[in-house]
Amino acid sequence: MQTILRKIQVLNDLVIHLQTVYWNYLAKRRNPEIFTSLLLEKYLLYGYNLCDVKYRSRTDIAAAILEIALEGSIKTKIMYKAFLSFPQLKEYLAVLEAKGLLDYIATDREYRTTDKGKQFLKMYKDVGQMIFPAAAKKK
Repeated sequence: MQTILRKIQVLNDLVIHLQTVYWNYLAKRRNPEIFTSLLLEKYLLYGYNLCDVKYRSRTDIAAAILEIALEGSIKTKIMYKAFLSFPQLKEYLAVLEAKGLLDYIATDREYRTTDKGKQFLKMYKDVGQMIFPAAAKKK
């Protein structure tokens, strides 16, 4: 019952947030079609599950970025899927590149997880399964 109530609260918060963003957008641009297409792209095409977003550690965020970049991703896709602002994204990309976990492929203009990054992801998932075995079985 608490899970259902939590999801209802999250959806209610989302509706309020979207209404605020929508009215602010209309006040500036007065073009609801563009707003609707942006909304569809952000929340439907990238498959956000807003009920699963919680407070995350830096390690959780780094793992999310590496997971998104496994097959190669551009900055915008990483930013939207990892729920990061652009300044946050720049910081994380710089750190992950410096540590050798992520590579920037200039010809494709995208980021890819390195072998070292894949090894980090495997260890991250293994630790998660050891600590929360029930959560691992649900997925």
